[in-house]
Amino acid sequence: MAKPAAHTHPYRGDRMQHVLSNGVIIDTTFAAKTPEEKDSIDADIQAALEPIIESILMRGEEL
Repeated sequence: MAKPAAHTHPYRGDRMQHVLSNGVIIDTTFAAKTPEEKDSIDADIQAALEPIIESILMRGEEL
């Protein structure tokens, strides 16, 4: 029996696009068991990425 490639996983997860308040779109993939868990993870990802992206954009304006 062939072994799956090292990078494969039996559950690939949910692919989502997060649109941040500044219009930046970020693609992520994560595994969630329920719609509530998916919403919670989505909110956590957006909350974590928003200040990072904002900081990067502000630095770009300074250059």
